[in-house]
Amino acid sequence: MGQELEVAQEKSINPFLPRTFEEVMRLAELMASSDLVPRDYKGKPGNCVVAMQMGSELGINPMQSIQNIAVINGRPSIWGDLGLAIVKSHKDFISMVETSTGKGETEVARCVIERKNQPTVTVEYGVNDAKTARLWGKEGPWKTSPSRMLQMRARWFAMRDQFPDALKGISAAEETSDYVVIDAQQEQAPEPPIVPPTRKRKESSPVVEAAPVVEAAPVNEVVKPEPAPVAADPPLRDATLITPIQEQAVKSCWTDLRTHIAKADEPAIWKSLCQKYQIDHFSDLRQNQLTNFIMDVRSYFNQNPDADDALAF
Repeated sequence: MGQELEVAQEKSINPFLPRTFEEVMRLAELMASSDLVPRDYKGKPGNCVVAMQMGSELGINPMQSIQNIAVINGRPSIWGDLGLAIVKSHKDFISMVETSTGKGETEVARCVIERKNQPTVTVEYGVNDAKTARLWGKEGPWKTSPSRMLQMRARWFAMRDQFPDALKGISAAEETSDYVVIDAQQEQAPEPPIVPPTRKRKESSPVVEAAPVVEAAPVNEVVKPEPAPVAADPPLRDATLITPIQEQAVKSCWTDLRTHIAKADEPAIWKSLCQKYQIDHFSDLRQNQLTNFIMDVRSYFNQNPDADDALAF
């Protein structure tokens, strides 16, 4: 009775917390069709699922995940204020002190974080560090709010050093936006073909080519026209692989599916998915395949009426 009361109270406090795979997909589709979500999630329920999975690992609710996890340069990141909230809510957090010394070209931001049973971490990030990273004077917040950007760099370095277990390797959106993305598969312009020098040919009598001989079909044989060429299907994959965090979310969906299907059916389902998406492993999936792959996995849950507790976030 006590457990039932606790569950009822928790549901009444947060009725939008999904508990099964079906609830996750319904909530993701609802968010993707809403005007209140960032554009990275608009019309992309697959991205919403991945963001909710990331948020569950960080201990935040689905709506907080959608609003505070940004996709920058193809990498999920969180805004600095959310990272600070995660660290300060940790059970071992003691204190954080942020200061700044100097002005202009001599300014240095400092962040000191204390944690229970751990040495104090002190990080400084100054103008010279920003110049070395080619960030000082860069268009955007580095030009309009340079002191704030120095503070954020010092803060995130200190938080990652002191609380790696809480942040789980997630980067700050303020940092990720400064990364320079180099596409290794970017096509290079083809080199112009080498044209050999032309030589003058001696004049000669024109050569008349004989017309090709066409064999007549037998009288009783019906000549069938050759079928028209069939246009090739458009490629399923683009040049961008899914991120490791997205791969982890897909693995979680597949693992839960395996617990709700017959073991004899598992090889056939996996072979069908591999053939359809041209993959050998989850890491071979591409960004434009992610949503459809999750929807296909969901279809197998729909075929099994007993799979009502497929995935819990």
